[in-house]
Amino acid sequence: MPPKSTKVVKNSDLVAIKFKRNKVTFVVLLDLVSKSSKNINKIKETLCDVITASGGLSLKEVETDGLEEDDIIVPKSEYLTDSNNEDEKEDNTDIVKNISPNDIRLAVPKDKTSPYDNEWIEITNDSIFDDLTFNDYDIIAFAYKTDGRFYVEEATYNE
Repeated sequence: MPPKSTKVVKNSDLVAIKFKRNKVTFVVLLDLVSKSSKNINKIKETLCDVITASGGLSLKEVETDGLEEDDIIVPKSEYLTDSNNEDEKEDNTDIVKNISPNDIRLAVPKDKTSPYDNEWIEITNDSIFDDLTFNDYDIIAFAYKTDGRFYVEEATYNE
């Protein structure tokens, strides 16, 4: 008897989607061509796996606007003493290492051409995917459960 055929995802079926929250961006390859893959729970699971694999989600934004051009953020030493362990514990509360699909919400921009206007339509069920087509590097906003609203910031580079 021949082996059962399994669906093989071709590279042309994969779409690179930018999931953004504040200044953070995760680029994830998704199969958004097949109907079975256009499932909000599968998409959330994939995003959660990527966030967890990257070290977690920082809930606190690091302000870099006030830094001089030559200033850099000094990383903490990995050789901490006992007196510094309390500081480390406090810092870890700002990073969520394990995220579940129930912890995040997703949204698509009202106007696909200007996602940085921060006008979002929350994805609450799979039917929204019937009306949408996704291209490479389209933006989907995500919010953590404690976030009040969806907000993304465009990356700026000072020369």
